[in-house]
Amino acid sequence: PIERQARRFNDGLAGKSDADEVLQVYARYEAQFNAVHLVTALHRIAKGVAEGAEPDPALLSGHHLNRLLSGVSGLFLPGAGSGGGAAVDADRNMQHLSNTAWALSVLSLKHVPLLSAIS
Repeated sequence: PIERQARRFNDGLAGKSDADEVLQVYARYEAQFNAVHLVTALHRIAKGVAEGAEPDPALLSGHHLNRLLSGVSGLFLPGAGSGGGAAVDADRNMQHLSNTAWALSVLSLKHVPLLSAIS
């Protein structure tokens, strides 16, 4: 049941195409965000920009995006694994890393803690 609920939550998040919408969901449900949700949110924001959406410049320097980026940073700190076994964590972390690096590139963000965590 919890896994199914998390999947539905992530599917709903993945259906958002506007950075404002994604960050509104994050602001409302931040406490429920797991690693997949954090990376999906960042990826959806970047995908919207890559597809031509123009986010509000204030949004890209706003509180909720900074909190999201800090949450994503925590995924790459030592000991941040999900307990699913080393091989599962390594595969998952590689996908998270790839999606995060792509999103930072598209958004041209220079969030020092996140850049340090993924380097």
